[in-house]
Amino acid sequence: MARFLAVCSQPGVNETKFTETLGAIKKWRPDRWTFVTKAYACSDGLVVAECEARQKADFEQWLKGTGWTVRSVHQVDVIHESGQLWKM
Repeated sequence: MARFLAVCSQPGVNETKFTETLGAIKKWRPDRWTFVTKAYACSDGLVVAECEARQKADFEQWLKGTGWTVRSVHQVDVIHESGQLWKM
């Protein structure tokens, strides 16, 4: 399964606004192959979301429901986590 990162923006994002946006999303797993694993909000309005999916278009479809301005979506090639490297 491929992994993707989306770089988005949500001006004026704060904990309340971020919680409201994500609370309105009913499906973090919109189908059996797509799973949005994490989303991060930064005080400068930057939002980063991570997803495992068969194809980029599946993640892009989910992103449309957030109302965020999507700047870019990238396929992840290598992950480093806690001293381990994972080639995707």
